[in-house]
Amino acid sequence: MKVARALGLVLSLLGGGCSASRPGSDSRPATGMLDCDWLASDNCLKATLTAAMSCVEPQTAIGLFNADGTTCTYPDGVVVAFDAPVQLPLGLTPPGWHFGVTRAGAECLRLDSVDNVRFTLTVNGNTYTNGLTAPGTPLAIACPDGKSYTDSTDGGLLSCDPGGLASVGSSFTETSGYVFLQLFPTGLAVTLFSCSRPI
Repeated sequence: MKVARALGLVLSLLGGGCSASRPGSDSRPATGMLDCDWLASDNCLKATLTAAMSCVEPQTAIGLFNADGTTCTYPDGVVVAFDAPVQLPLGLTPPGWHFGVTRAGAECLRLDSVDNVRFTLTVNGNTYTNGLTAPGTPLAIACPDGKSYTDSTDGGLLSCDPGGLASVGSSFTETSGYVFLQLFPTGLAVTLFSCSRPI
């Protein structure tokens, strides 16, 4: 039976005004407001996720966890290394994710999610951060080029088209021990890993 586990970073995400082709070329001010126009624009979230696609494997590719769940290796040699062993089943509220993806011997992606709201995604040394400045404060994001953006309220972006929102979610199958993790923003879903238990 397939059980969906949404970490719920229903992060009215966020990139921050960076061009998809040139992340540091945006002429917007160093700080600004997150709004629906920003979500629809070529922003740094979209640019970061586009760059991530060259690092991670497609969802159709399946890696294999090692015996203790600390790594997942794909047939072509790409390795996902977890800071703590992945315990299956994930449970109703999985802990934050902390892992790096290595391709051709070099780490090209790193995800650290602290909780359901805060996460950092680093791709080829460029870091995008999403979270709250403090509990109960508006959503804030920081782009790789140093620009930052803040929502007027934590839920203010929910008025945007649902395709403009983002979330981090995982799913697993109890019987096979197959698990995958994706980022879902603006219609651009990126699978960060798809792995199964050793047979």
